Amino acid sequence: MFKKLFKKNKNIIKNVISSETYIEKMKYDFIEDEGFRYPDNNSKGSEYEYITSITSSYLSKEINYQSPELIMTRLRSWHLDNCFYQIMHKKNSNKALEYFAQSALYGFISLYTNRMAANCQFPYKINDYSYPLANTYLAQCLIAGYDKEYESIIHWFYTSIQYREIDIVSYVNEHDTIYLDTDTDRYTSVWFLYYLNHKAKKITINIDTPPLDEYYKQIVDNWDTEDMRELEKFIYNLSEYHLEKTREDTKEEQLNNEFNNPLYWLFPYEILAWLKLREQAGHKNPKTFTHPLMNTPIAKMFLDIKEPLPKPTELPYAKELLEKLKGQCPEVEIPT
Repeated sequence: MFKKLFKKNKNIIKNVISSETYIEKMKYDFIEDEGFRYPDNNSKGSEYEYITSITSSYLSKEINYQSPELIMTRLRSWHLDNCFYQIMHKKNSNKALEYFAQSALYGFISLYTNRMAANCQFPYKINDYSYPLANTYLAQCLIAGYDKEYESIIHWFYTSIQYREIDIVSYVNEHDTIYLDTDTDRYTSVWFLYYLNHKAKKITINIDTPPLDEYYKQIVDNWDTEDMRELEKFIYNLSEYHLEKTREDTKEEQLNNEFNNPLYWLFPYEILAWLKLREQAGHKNPKTFTHPLMNTPIAKMFLDIKEPLPKPTELPYAKELLEKLKGQCPEVEIPT
């Protein structure tokens, strides 16, 4: 299987690694680069200005079709986007990691508040937060070394499944197993980290969750291997699979490509998170990698993180958005 994937992707692998090609891919639906999607010398870019504009309008009650969680999700994506821009285009790893830390916490707060505010804001709508999106928040907090936030998201996964919070939008597959949503069924990486966490902490999964594909299951079963050759094989195979699932050739293919968002093209968060779990458990990881995806400036930057990233002293707009949410939904607890 993986030989076929490599043959299919060998040209992609050669091309996606350069920062120039990467930036071109990231701006494929925009006319300009700096000054629009990314910062320039004068501002943080028009996209950020748009986010701040709708935030200000929401806080001043000029619009009511936004929500604190949605705005913070936008801020999370913008900061992650610019993390990659800083490391790939500006070669500034310090600034990149600052953006990454902010992105991780925006994502965590968005998820944390969404669950508690759903019934208050939408009394007839069950919480239907995107599980694939929550999975990326989980990976980001793990990579950043934010253990409290990571454990909170794991708990969110567990309770959301246990109490079937989104059964209304669930569906029954051919095996009569109720899954949480269609993306969750297709995107098996959603459950890869969940299974890995339970395996690493020797916790038995006693609730229904979608089964893993064979390539993920094999890694979960051998997540703590000390055989470096076997470990490198697993990493190489997962890297191939990641690249295969970035394709955007047709609309039909996009539906099954879990990494087709430009944010994840060169961000193998599922592999980096697995290696971080191994590191935390005291297992050795390879010092070098044969697959190009694990040798990009992005991957190298995250692999070099050995201590938790400093938490930002301030998240722009987060305090104001949370205060407004608290006014609408007094039962919401503000994360600290």
